[in-house]
Amino acid sequence: MRRWSLVLALATLAACSSSESTAPAGASIVGSWSLEAVNGAPLPYVLSDTASTRTEVTADVLTFLQSGQFTQLTELRTTTAGQSNTQTVPQAGTFTASGGQVTLQFAGDSASYAGTVSGRTFTLAFQLLTLRYGKQ
Repeated sequence: MRRWSLVLALATLAACSSSESTAPAGASIVGSWSLEAVNGAPLPYVLSDTASTRTEVTADVLTFLQSGQFTQLTELRTTTAGQSNTQTVPQAGTFTASGGQVTLQFAGDSASYAGTVSGRTFTLAFQLLTLRYGKQ
């Protein structure tokens, strides 16, 4: 689940990088973005579903700062035997942005994740998932 919190559950890199955004002002990544869809389907997104336990992503917010750092808060709902429990998983990292292309690096994760920003939509490729965020 920790890897999901990329964007979705969305770790932070100890090193900081600066944002080199050259995207037009309307396409700026700086600000807060809420997860709207995973592979085109609205939330909640089912992370795992077994005979006894179901875990879903019910919300995810990425916040990008001018400093080149970002934070992520992913809300997970786990249901076991009809009882639901919600937890918020925080993560952080660094990013670079240039011309609408955005690269995220989570702490403790050597992989980087590529996305694009266009207007008020940020799309992120994460493993086999396409995550679509809307600017708040």
